[in-house]
Amino acid sequence: MSNEYYTYSKLIEFGLSKKLILQKFPDPILKQNPIYKNAAPMKLYKKDDVDEYINTKEFQTHLEKRKKRVSSSLSSAAARKQNTINYINSMLDEIKIKRINIDSLRRLTLKNKKEWFFEQNDYLDETFVDDTTIKRWMINYVRHVLTNYDYILSTIKGKFGVSEAYILFKEKINNKIREIYPELFE
Repeated sequence: MSNEYYTYSKLIEFGLSKKLILQKFPDPILKQNPIYKNAAPMKLYKKDDVDEYINTKEFQTHLEKRKKRVSSSLSSAAARKQNTINYINSMLDEIKIKRINIDSLRRLTLKNKKEWFFEQNDYLDETFVDDTTIKRWMINYVRHVLTNYDYILSTIKGKFGVSEAYILFKEKINNKIREIYPELFE
């Protein structure tokens, strides 16, 4: 009989569920965490008890069922993520970017920025802002004000794959803006 132990996290790594641990093993031995003194006590389970159960047919059946559930969940998540990306791609066709005079765009952008800075109790004087920054603001203005970009993003909020879809969508809409306003990307 050995005095060696497995931690609770090690049992989880083996594929045991919380429910199975509660059902199949006696109450754990609680020891102070040697690394983090203020952390919750470590739950230790006798190595012999765990090894004995892990080698049973019941546990092997549990692992097979778990593997199927995990595989099914992963494929479902991948499908839902792809649906979000497909939706974003289809919405890209609906975005029409109309070209306006570049001087008007600059004026509208700076007006918009001044209003935003005023709301922030700050002051903006474009003479102190470099041309690269103003071009970036103009691209942002086209994307956020002259298109329904923000509305489309709001329709995917909370869906699977939203972070990847957001990056993809922003990249594609910026490419559309580049086609219409190439001088902003020089």
